[in-house]
Amino acid sequence: MDEPKKRILVVDDEAIIAMDTSAQLRRHGYETVVVYRGDEAIAAATSDSSIDLVLLDIDLGEGMDGTAAATEILSRRELPILFLTSHREQEMVRRVRDITRYGYVVKGTGDFVLISSIEMALDLFDAHRRAREGEERYRSLVESIREIIYEVDLEGIIRFVSPAVTTIFGYDPAALTGRNAMEFVHPDDRELLRTRIPLAGADGPSVYRFLTSTGEYRWVTTHTRAVPGSPGRARGSLVDITELKEAEQARNRSEQRQERAELIAGVGNWEFDLGNRRVYASAGARELYGIENREWNIPEIQTVPLPEYRDMLDHALTDLVTSDVPYDVRFRIRRPSDGRIVEIRSLAEYDRERNTVFGVIQDVTKQNRVQTELRESLDYLHAVLDSVNDAVFVQDAGTGRVLDVNETACRMYGRSKEELLGLDIAAISAGVPPYAQADAERWMELARQGTPQIFNWNAKDSSGRTFPVEVNILYAVIGGAKRFLVTVRDISGRLRTEHAVRELLEEKEMLLREVHHRIKNNISVIASLLSLQSMRVDAPAAKAAIVEAEGRVRTIGTLFDKLHRSTDFRHVGSGEYLTDLIGDIFRSTGGAERGITLELNIKPFTMSARACVPVGLILNELLSNAVKHAFRKDGPGRVTIDCGLQESRILIRVIDDGAGLPGPLESLGQSGLGLTIVNALVKQLSGTMAVESVPGEGTSFSVSITDPELTEK
Repeated sequence: MDEPKKRILVVDDEAIIAMDTSAQLRRHGYETVVVYRGDEAIAAATSDSSIDLVLLDIDLGEGMDGTAAATEILSRRELPILFLTSHREQEMVRRVRDITRYGYVVKGTGDFVLISSIEMALDLFDAHRRAREGEERYRSLVESIREIIYEVDLEGIIRFVSPAVTTIFGYDPAALTGRNAMEFVHPDDRELLRTRIPLAGADGPSVYRFLTSTGEYRWVTTHTRAVPGSPGRARGSLVDITELKEAEQARNRSEQRQERAELIAGVGNWEFDLGNRRVYASAGARELYGIENREWNIPEIQTVPLPEYRDMLDHALTDLVTSDVPYDVRFRIRRPSDGRIVEIRSLAEYDRERNTVFGVIQDVTKQNRVQTELRESLDYLHAVLDSVNDAVFVQDAGTGRVLDVNETACRMYGRSKEELLGLDIAAISAGVPPYAQADAERWMELARQGTPQIFNWNAKDSSGRTFPVEVNILYAVIGGAKRFLVTVRDISGRLRTEHAVRELLEEKEMLLREVHHRIKNNISVIASLLSLQSMRVDAPAAKAAIVEAEGRVRTIGTLFDKLHRSTDFRHVGSGEYLTDLIGDIFRSTGGAERGITLELNIKPFTMSARACVPVGLILNELLSNAVKHAFRKDGPGRVTIDCGLQESRILIRVIDDGAGLPGPLESLGQSGLGLTIVNALVKQLSGTMAVESVPGEGTSFSVSITDPELTEK
């Protein structure tokens, strides 16, 4: 296909010359457009885009000359302008050169010179255009790519850097030009970089940290090569790889964490390439097997498991590869590094596309030992539970189903373990009065709230026989599962024993009551005999002695009367016993008839039957002496008796407001039987007695005695 004809704008104020020039050009295959003034030339050149060259006379007569028109045209459009002139002066040449580099042609030099000049101008313009387009494409490419293009000299001075440096690192390219590249390299990376630049004799990429305008260092990689034909210059590209570097560092950290986790957990992974027959092992696998190499050959790895496992391992691998049989094996190895025996579990899967087996291994030595100990512990626990006489049930707290039982439960209920498992425990409960299922549900709910429950119940065995049991329910959460732990004790024998004991106790109580009744009757007989005897004695001293003896006997009788009436034969309450006893003693002495008043202050407490007789006799002697000897025969007077506990001892005080003692207590004790009895009884009870007497004002006896069984009531 023929190229289109070039179109030339001819500008000359001489019409004949313009027509002649146009004709010359047409003869040589050019199309022409002819104008005669500068303004016409500007309009034609800017409006007609098909014009390829302007042939412009410098001297256009009046108005705008050719150089001014050329300047205006070039300000609006890129065109080759070739000047025509009749002038050859140096000044004219300079004017033309300052406007355009396409030169000028002297009028009248002939067709050859004119056409050659035009062709040279068109070729030069086309070359400039192609160079400019290439430069623009290169610059556009440099500006559009994410890589930074740069050029440095032998000293590392930056001679060129692409605009991408602004986007990536925040620098103005002009601010970097002329500076040493090492200023922007991390101090720790500079020495390495100096040995890696092509100008130092090396080649290839370099990785280092580059300083951004914000003061942050970013990881970069550069590919630098010497510029051919430009000694001392190197050109290259720089790429920000911070994200890649961080990802790589994160991957390395992840691998390190994985290796550390494997070593801590005692696990590892391995990969068996069936093509090259090589095994690749992780750090955890190498540690477990005691082999340092990352790659293992088959003969080497086959020597590690103990010989008795070799066939099993080979068959398991073959079955996995050929038949997709799951690979889950347990075996023992002898580590080459230290000879230690390790128990291993390994699982694997086969990747058919890669013809590779990937597996994991785990050190289960401790796990197996723990499982063995756990089994032994469970066996021991079951043996202990089976040996106890109580039935033990583990019950699902939600459904009520029996989950486990001991042998005693099977014997107690006449069922096998299989028959009991899965039953609702209500199925082996009688639920007969006085117990109802609602009671059991209430007790279970209380146990669920955290309060263990113990209650009696009626159970039912496989024959339908009911028997009494004691049930203990404990709620527990075991491994996240809610359970009732139920123990059942057959209390048939215990109830029979308790019934027999109750009968024996009742019989014993009846015997004791009868004994006390007989003793009381005998004491009453003795008191009556003494009373009858006193009536037959005339001597006052003898009669008084018999009456006193009668009083002492009746005091003992009062105690046995209280014990006979009481349900507790070992203890007596102070209020009932002492109040009645003191009243009987006071009445027997006739104190009220003589005008003597009695004031009692008895604090409630419980004393043993063993201490009751001495306490009663002491009160009998002290009260009788006070009524008989402290006052005139016609009275009046007052006797106050205080009785209570003081520091775990019984304190008795008998106070009268009579005449006082006639002499020292020692002389009285030797002549009177009453005080002799009191002293003996006080010593018997590890006690003390104090006497205070003021003539004409009265006497006070204070007795403090012990009773190991006394309690405040």
